[in-house]
Amino acid sequence: MIIDALKKETAGMSDYNLMQLIDFARFLKYNSEKSYSPSDIRLRNIRLLELIRETQNIDDEDYVSDTVVDNALKIVFFLKHQPELFKTYENSINMQFESEDGSYLEFEVFENRISSMMVPERDYDRAVFPVVELGDMKSIDRIVGEFYGQS
Repeated sequence: MIIDALKKETAGMSDYNLMQLIDFARFLKYNSEKSYSPSDIRLRNIRLLELIRETQNIDDEDYVSDTVVDNALKIVFFLKHQPELFKTYENSINMQFESEDGSYLEFEVFENRISSMMVPERDYDRAVFPVVELGDMKSIDRIVGEFYGQS
């Protein structure tokens, strides 16, 4: 069943891109079995974003434009704390942070804007939506730092 799903997802992909995808899957498996530094996580995120750019097809339902990938890369390069990254079905990259108390911070990066949401201790009634300009890396880093209790 998994093999069939993979065959469907990779149909039409070049051998080179397919090998990159397999190498990245091995990289993720290897790194999920050990603890790693923030710079390792940054490298993983950079590789993931570049892989998204190289392996997707413009006809994919979850297609993400080069501009969105570039915007996400700028943020990943700048941040001290690294997010989990997810493609969405809205031409965006979702960046998620989670703290030990269950608090949640999310940035959704689009071509010309960024949205954000912070949920203290998973209490959505207390959710706040910090206003962030797309190119304002210092504000993004400040919000992430405050989320983790750093000034």
